[in-house]
Amino acid sequence: MPLAHPMILPRRARDALSLVALVLLLLLPVRGVAQSANAPRSAGLGSIQGTVTFLDQDKPSPLEGVTIKLSAASGGITPASTITDTAGAYLFSGLPGNTYTLELSESGFQPQTETVVLEGGGVLVRNFSLRLTTANQTVEVREGTSALATENANSTTTVSATQIAGLPIAHPSIMATLPLVPSVVRTADGLLSMKGTSENQGMMLVDSAETVDPVTGNFSIPISLDAIQTVSVSETAYNAEYGGFSGGLTDLHTKPPGDVWHFGLNNFIPGFRGKDGRLYGVQDEEPRLYLTGPLRKGKLNFSEAVTYQFMRPPVRGLPWPYNETITQGAGALTSVEATLSPRHILTLNLNLFFQRVQYADIGALVPQTASSDEGQRGWTLGAVDSYQFASGMTLSTVFQYTRLNTDAEGQGSADMIITPAGWSGNFFNSWARRSDQFQIFPSLQHPVKNWHGRHELKEGVIFGRRSYGGSIQSHPIQLLREDGTLAERIDFQGAGITSGLDTEVSEFIQDHWTMTDRLSVDLGARLVSQTAGRESAFAPRAGLAYSLGKDRKTAIHTGAGLFYDRVPLLATDFTNNPTRVISYYDATGQLMGSPITLENVYLQSASNGGFAVANSDLDRVARNFTWNVELDHEVRRNLDLRISYLQSATRDLPLVLPLAGASGGPSLLGLA
Repeated sequence: MPLAHPMILPRRARDALSLVALVLLLLLPVRGVAQSANAPRSAGLGSIQGTVTFLDQDKPSPLEGVTIKLSAASGGITPASTITDTAGAYLFSGLPGNTYTLELSESGFQPQTETVVLEGGGVLVRNFSLRLTTANQTVEVREGTSALATENANSTTTVSATQIAGLPIAHPSIMATLPLVPSVVRTADGLLSMKGTSENQGMMLVDSAETVDPVTGNFSIPISLDAIQTVSVSETAYNAEYGGFSGGLTDLHTKPPGDVWHFGLNNFIPGFRGKDGRLYGVQDEEPRLYLTGPLRKGKLNFSEAVTYQFMRPPVRGLPWPYNETITQGAGALTSVEATLSPRHILTLNLNLFFQRVQYADIGALVPQTASSDEGQRGWTLGAVDSYQFASGMTLSTVFQYTRLNTDAEGQGSADMIITPAGWSGNFFNSWARRSDQFQIFPSLQHPVKNWHGRHELKEGVIFGRRSYGGSIQSHPIQLLREDGTLAERIDFQGAGITSGLDTEVSEFIQDHWTMTDRLSVDLGARLVSQTAGRESAFAPRAGLAYSLGKDRKTAIHTGAGLFYDRVPLLATDFTNNPTRVISYYDATGQLMGSPITLENVYLQSASNGGFAVANSDLDRVARNFTWNVELDHEVRRNLDLRISYLQSATRDLPLVLPLAGASGGPSLLGLA
């Protein structure tokens, strides 16, 4: 449904976006002028860079966190060191021409030392491929993540692709994997709960882009499990780069397309359903195919992850064969990685998906005829562009567009009947929505600065726009007493044409300060402007990590931060929902009084402690303050003890309240 809303930014958001955009545009030319002015002093400076990998299943995989030491043969140059990033890349910049020695060391791998000659003003690329010290260390090296790391203050649990493949999951998917992570719980309605909050108060990022339902915020956009490299869940995401949620953070990173051809086929054998010694067809079938390889060696790599899903699990409490929920779906994630230059990498991805669930909410008291069918289909188109300047600064730009169509409908148009013994008739509510989300996220990662330790400064701007349009149609609901007489009837009035729009601009700055090899501090702040919600909100955050003892087997993590959520799009057009009309009946079937009409309104807090009708839409958004203290101790190899205290408080959550009219006044169904 086309939307008539124009995209309007508040003055505060326009000023902030213009200012930050101006800084980003002027920063690089200013640096260039400064270098030109100092040409006599800086002429002849060069750099040494490259990647560190190891051979994993006949293909190179990047190694993160490898320490590389640099020393010069002459000239009195101070030795330096760095660690590889998530892509296995490293960089030493601002080096005069000289003979240098590079030393690489990483637990479980054979150390390497190499001497290289850097010409004045040149760029030397030296890649390393490390070898395992012994073959039986492979699992430990790839999957053994230290719980005692002090590189950041976030309380994060990370699961890798190999670990995911070995998890005992009946129906492998991201939604089935997350409840196996500590702090994630599946609720009775099938959604997830993190940090004591509902799923739609959290956030899921896929390669740094928001990948949730733009309307509800639920994690309903599927990602092929075979395309996932790591899944990280954080209750305390103190990095100011993250925002738009008041609960937990789920951060997914997909596998980069490989430069060696490789394919995998999983779950291709269907599961059959048997009863009384006979087969009654297929109960579930979920084949998955993953293919990756080079389209142009060293320049263009490709990957494709295809999934298909068919399930019809039985539900207890209903007679066979009317006790099945039937799910069908498919998805395809295509990724292309282009190496435009040794400093410039562009990744494009397209995710197509659909799913249909028939008899979605059946149970012992809800037969198939009274249940609803639910469906979704859509696609996401994303890009990640990363460019590293000669100075060592990296400009990363994340773009993603999401289109999601969702709908639900009952099995017919009969009235819905609710009795103490269960439901009958047809489900009352039918709806259809089309939603869109656009986001672009440029950020600058500055070179490491040394001042009382190492500073890794990052800053960026996030621009996002969410919108939806839809329709709602609701049939009457009859509530019967135990003897079968009518006690209450709910009718619905109005066209039920709804739409919503929210535009958000956020700026952040974050510093990771490594004071010593035992102590690191994270300091950051985020400024948020929204057209639906708060016009301006400031969210400071801080964290600390410290390792104790000579053996460094004990670490302390602590931090505190302020988080601002987003207004649910359904709340932006609440007053256009169908109006409820309630009628009450006595035991003889006679109407008791006049029907009560509940007018849809927005509410605001009143001075007497109650609520009053607001003159405008919601002007605030859920705000969360979290702080924690955590102690990690390595009891022995492969056994860690974690003791943690976390306090999380959220306010300004949207709440729907029915308010009876006083002294002949109208009754209200208010959103407060």
